[in-house]
Amino acid sequence: MATASLVCGILGCIPPCSLLAIIFGIIGLVCTGNPRVRGKRMAITGLVLGVVVLLLYIPMLIAIMLPALNQAREWTNRTKCASNLHQIYVGMLLYSNADPKQSYPPDLGTLYMNQDMTLQVFICPSGTTSIPSNISNGPKSQQQAQWINQNSDYVYLGKGKTDDAGVSTVLAYEPLGNHHKGM
Repeated sequence: MATASLVCGILGCIPPCSLLAIIFGIIGLVCTGNPRVRGKRMAITGLVLGVVVLLLYIPMLIAIMLPALNQAREWTNRTKCASNLHQIYVGMLLYSNADPKQSYPPDLGTLYMNQDMTLQVFICPSGTTSIPSNISNGPKSQQQAQWINQNSDYVYLGKGKTDDAGVSTVLAYEPLGNHHKGM
């Protein structure tokens, strides 16, 4: 076991070998507890080599994985943003269907007060805007509607438009800057 630990420790550039070097090194140390059995130094050397190589792999794996994880998080946030804008649009349609003039709400706060929406719908997950605790607690209120009108991450252009606006009419959008470029 001590020899296997040393060999695996030397071949530590292959990730499973460093783990095997540690396992064999521990087994080798247990087996060499008897003073008549030789190989304690080889077991210790294999164990140390395995631990050192493994400690070198961990930061390297983190450095490789972080950009991929950040990119996945950004794609998730973009999808959430698209969902938020879609919910705003559906809310606008429902609002206009209930209005005799079939007009869209004058602002996002009015939309929030008249539709079944949460405050999070008006916030981009990649942005820096956060909902203060004194605003997020409790039932819907005019204070929340005002906060949405002043702090929403989305720009609303539906005021004065009706549901017969053309399909190329922009009703709400998110300004550039909340999401990382190049993804």
